[in-house]
Amino acid sequence: MEEQIREIIEYYTKEGEMISQEDLVNMLREIQDVKGCIPAAVQKQVAEVTKMKETFLAAVIKRYPSLKAENYRHEIQICVGAGCSAKGSYDLLKILEKKWKIRQGEVSEGGRFYLRTSGCMKQCAKGPNMMIDGTVYHQVTEESLGEILKAYR
Repeated sequence: MEEQIREIIEYYTKEGEMISQEDLVNMLREIQDVKGCIPAAVQKQVAEVTKMKETFLAAVIKRYPSLKAENYRHEIQICVGAGCSAKGSYDLLKILEKKWKIRQGEVSEGGRFYLRTSGCMKQCAKGPNMMIDGTVYHQVTEESLGEILKAYR
């Protein structure tokens, strides 16, 4: 185990005590600061030391948007709320998968993009909506999607 990672884990874990969720998240954030993400091998180490299931740990990482299990440069969120779904947001997901080889819940080849869906972005009238790294794009079409993604290459 890498020395820095071992020190972080030791700091947050106490012999015989359960780690609180707050301490767990703080520990994961510190690990991410060191590694850039929380890779599967480190997740396994944390699970062993804390006596947690790896699936639980993966769920915690997925639940917190600030934590990431893999390195990627840009995060794409597609709104799948009722308004955007009616206006074609699921079509955008299909286009991203078929044309751009970016699959939901995965990091694209080369680590450029991570794609996930989100609930309503509260901008239904302008849908379908997409957010990349905090910037929201409205009325996204297949053509505009291509132009937007090229700007992030």
